[in-house]
Amino acid sequence: MAALMFTRVVGPAHVLEINGKLGSEVADKLGSRLDEVLGAGCKLLIVDMHKVTFVSSPCLSQLLTAYRRLQQQQPDQGHVRFARLTEDVRHVFDMTGLSLRFELYDSVEDALIGRPRP
Repeated sequence: MAALMFTRVVGPAHVLEINGKLGSEVADKLGSRLDEVLGAGCKLLIVDMHKVTFVSSPCLSQLLTAYRRLQQQQPDQGHVRFARLTEDVRHVFDMTGLSLRFELYDSVEDALIGRPRP
C-alpha cells in the first residue's frame, strides 16, 4: 500500500500526517509534499507518523533534506518536529542517529508547544 499524506494547518504549524509505508517508491512524492509545505513559508513543520509502519533510506533522506532546508531558510526560527512515532520507526531513527538531531514528541499537541519527551 502506498503512503497517504495529508496536510493541515494547526495554529502556527503545518502538520503532515503520513499513513502507511514510506518505501523507496514514495520518496519523490514525499519530497514534493515537503517542498510544497516549505515553499508556502512554513516555519514549523510537524510530521505526524503514528500510522507509519516503515521508513526507507530515501524517505529518511527527504526528511533530513527538509530539516536542513528549513534550518537554512529560517535559522533559529524554523523547526521540523516529529510526533507519535511508532516503535519500529523510532527504532530506525535511533539506529540512524536521527533521534539525536530531530525533535521528537509524544503528541502533535506537545510538538506544537515544544514540550520534549521526558
